[in-house]
Amino acid sequence: MKQTSDHVSIIFDLMLFLVRLLINAAALWVAVQLVDGIEHHGSWWSLLFVAVVFGMLNAGIRPLLKLLSLPVIILTLGLFILESTVLTALVGGSFGKLVTRLRVARVDGSGRPLDLLLSLARVVLVCLVVPPMVFKPDGRGLHDLAVGSVTVPVGRPGAG
Repeated sequence: MKQTSDHVSIIFDLMLFLVRLLINAAALWVAVQLVDGIEHHGSWWSLLFVAVVFGMLNAGIRPLLKLLSLPVIILTLGLFILESTVLTALVGGSFGKLVTRLRVARVDGSGRPLDLLLSLARVVLVCLVVPPMVFKPDGRGLHDLAVGSVTVPVGRPGAG
């Protein structure tokens, strides 16, 4: 049984490679037709050859680019965590929550925002561990349950 699944996997990978090759060749042909300065005076075989070269370059360069971009991705995530943590602790919500007139508060009913450590734990759970879409019937996400918070709407100004 294992041998059959290996053959299916190899055939699937080969088909995927061929589809990508044809898409690259077609994209090159479209570029020749639409972009001034790109010219091609050969057959489809030469476009397929160039598509293979581009595919090999992509296969070699993509892992390097992913590795080089990792520090920027981590920095961006860190800045988001910092911004959300500080704003949640100081004003009761991230920028997005404040714009949509929502506020993160303690479950105990005190109305105070979370302290900095609880706010950090909540944001890290949202970003890295627990998706906010996983929630209990009362509407609180698992990140809210873990730190004892709840997201509540803020009344409109002038509403009485």
